[in-house]
Amino acid sequence: MTLDREKLTFATRIFFRVAKLTSVPVRDILSVEADIGPFFGSVHTASRYFITNPYAINFLWRRDAVRLQRMLQGYIIAHEQGIDCDSIETDKLVAMLNDLGKGDTD
Repeated sequence: MTLDREKLTFATRIFFRVAKLTSVPVRDILSVEADIGPFFGSVHTASRYFITNPYAINFLWRRDAVRLQRMLQGYIIAHEQGIDCDSIETDKLVAMLNDLGKGDTD
């Protein structure tokens, strides 16, 4: 799974050096959920393209699943508030999205 300023790309490995790539614009992601266990986690995303069938990535390390969920949730909130993420430096953007996505869960 790769997240950049414009899109979220899922790479599903089918065979050695063979993968199915699916990209979704960040602005089209509607919701993000994370299922967290003691060691592993999974992230489920629903977008305008996957309304009836949310896309899921399983067997992420627990901390990676939490971090990805917070970043994506932060992007959703930033988009709803009209924040332009293109002009923000990468380090500051990561911190801002993490803070926005964190909410009151901790």
